[in-house]
Amino acid sequence: MTGALRELDLDVPVLERVGDFPSPTVLVDGVDVMNHHDGAPEMHACRLDVPTAERVLAALRHRTHDDTTQ
Repeated sequence: MTGALRELDLDVPVLERVGDFPSPTVLVDGVDVMNHHDGAPEMHACRLDVPTAERVLAALRHRTHDDTTQ
């Protein structure tokens, strides 16, 4: 995650949370980068669809694009 932030030259906080959701889960502004749903799914499991650097970069680019067009 921090590598993706550096690549896009973004200086934003990264919050790490522990809870009842699949590990690892990456949310960008509350949206899961792997399934594009709001919030993290609640379950006690490891996920098989591990967030990739490409998915994290795409989510960050989409969000920063949305911020510049509003």
